[in-house]
Amino acid sequence: MSEPKRPAGTGPTMGLRANPGAAGRWVWFVVAILAMILVAGIAFLVRTQNPGQDAAADSLAPGGTSSPSATQTTPTPSATPSQPASTASTEPAASPSSLPLPEPGQRFDGASSFISDAPASDGALQDGGFFAFVKSADAAGHTISVDIAIFYGGQAAIDYVAAHDPAAADEDGSIPNGYYIVNDVERTRVLAVDVTVVPLTWCYTESGAQVLKDWDFISWAAAPALAPTTSCAEPGRQANDTYWVDVRGGVVRQITGQYLP
Repeated sequence: MSEPKRPAGTGPTMGLRANPGAAGRWVWFVVAILAMILVAGIAFLVRTQNPGQDAAADSLAPGGTSSPSATQTTPTPSATPSQPASTASTEPAASPSSLPLPEPGQRFDGASSFISDAPASDGALQDGGFFAFVKSADAAGHTISVDIAIFYGGQAAIDYVAAHDPAAADEDGSIPNGYYIVNDVERTRVLAVDVTVVPLTWCYTESGAQVLKDWDFISWAAAPALAPTTSCAEPGRQANDTYWVDVRGGVVRQITGQYLP
C-alpha cells in the first residue's frame, strides 16, 4: 500500500518540540532582572545624594561597630549689636605728677625775672608752684588754708607795672624791692598736705646769716603763725606769712617760706 501524503510542512523534523509555557517563563525572568537593576540604580542614586543619612543609618543598625554619639549643634552666631557710646567722664583721676619739685630754697633773690603760677580754675589747683599767704594750718587734718596771689619778680614785675599800675614804679621805671604782688581776688583754699612734707621757714642765725629752718609739719602747724622777730630762736614760724606752695597731683608736696623786704 502506498503511504498517505502528509500536508506540506508536516513532515517529520529533528530537535525539540515547541513549548509555549517555557517561553513565557523566560520573559518573566528577564523582566524581574530588569526590575532589580532599576531598583538598585535608584537606591545607588539616593545613597549618593544623602551620605549623611546613610552614615547615621549605619551607626544605628544592629550589630554595627560604631557607637552612637550625641551631635552638638552649634548655633549660628548673630550679629553683635553695636555698643552705645559711653557717657562716663574721661577726665583722669588726680595722681602724683612726674613734674619734679624745685630745689628747696627761696624762689626770688631780689632780681630774677619770673612769674608765679596762677590757678587755672576755682577748683583744685593744678600742678605748679604757687605764691601763697598761709592763713592757718591744721595739724590733725594735715591741711593748710591759703590765699593764692601772683608774684612778679625782676623784669616781669617792671613790665606788669608799666602796663597795669604805672604809679607803683619809681621815677626810673624800676620797682621798689624788685617785685610786685597781684591779689585781685582774695579767696581761701584748703589744701591737703602730703605726710612727708617738711615745711621750711626763713630766719636769721645769731651771726646774721639768713637760712631756711626745717620743721616737722605738726610742730610747724602748732607754732604761732608770725614770729615777733626774724631770729631763728623765735618759736613762731617766720616774720611774714608768705610761702611757696608746690602742688603735685592735687596735694601739697613742698612748703617754703619767702623772705620779702
